[in-house]
Amino acid sequence: MDAITNTENQWFRDAAERLVVTEGVEKAQRVADFHRRKPMPSASFYPDMIEAAIAAQTQQVAA
Repeated sequence: MDAITNTENQWFRDAAERLVVTEGVEKAQRVADFHRRKPMPSASFYPDMIEAAIAAQTQQVAA
């Protein structure tokens, strides 16, 4: 399988941020949990990106 490109990496990061903003923290955490149980072969890092976006959103709300 080909390595993921920077563009694809950015797409997943943006998707994780949009998920948290549009769907909320609870749903985003469920999505992250799902992808931990059934990882995408080329994007096993996606749950980590979702959790990083959740942390960033939580810090913004707290500030």
